[in-house]
Amino acid sequence: MTKEQFEYSLNAILYCMWLIGLKQNTTSINRFKAIFVPLTDFLTTKNYKKKFHERLKKGEKEFEAFYQEKNNGFQISRSIHYLGFFYSMYPLYIGLILGGIYIRFMYPDVNPIWFLILPAIPIGIAFLPLNKAVYSHDKYIGYFKRFEKENEQWLKKWKLRTILFCIGGILIDILGILTLFAILLTS
Repeated sequence: MTKEQFEYSLNAILYCMWLIGLKQNTTSINRFKAIFVPLTDFLTTKNYKKKFHERLKKGEKEFEAFYQEKNNGFQISRSIHYLGFFYSMYPLYIGLILGGIYIRFMYPDVNPIWFLILPAIPIGIAFLPLNKAVYSHDKYIGYFKRFEKENEQWLKKWKLRTILFCIGGILIDILGILTLFAILLTS
């Protein structure tokens, strides 16, 4: 995989995480409004209903601006966090193996701090290309503009890849834990 393909892939995954988060938020808001708006209309006076609906419209616009902003909105921050979380699961596999080897061969003199440091080393090293590909100089914003022009088929393909990326991270960590125990239990 070339540097450009790596950068493109990570930014496409971030874009799909952002879109999925926006859709989940819209669904949650619609559920909230379906329950509480009729309840408020039923329990309050006409004068308060009018004020409530005016404030609700104003609040929705402000919330959408805060939530959907691509530079530093809530959802992009959340999506960046999730990308980092699932991305770090892949190098964590190597860290778990290193931790298992350390415990296996240093058993009587095991220092617990090393079991925390050994998984952090591959994660820290792996974050360097992620940082350069996505976060430095807000590269993702340029990619987002490019991705908005893509068709529905492209979006479905990358949403599936995003889901597989997340599931793969979870599965590789389960495999890492199993490998860690296999290293520890072999004699």
